Amino acid sequence: MSYGLDRALIQIGFGGMPRKDVLEAIELLGTEVAPVVRREVGSRKEQAA
Repeated sequence: MSYGLDRALIQIGFGGMPRKDVLEAIELLGTEVAPVVRREVGSRKEQAA
């Protein structure tokens, strides 16, 4: 199913989280999550074309 979206806003809360944990979460988002999302979005765009 496609919702026609091509952007996402992801917010990480800092309230009460140790700085180390926040930085680790940002790192994981960039190295593990973002590549999968990009790959999935790209493959869905190709299928739709």
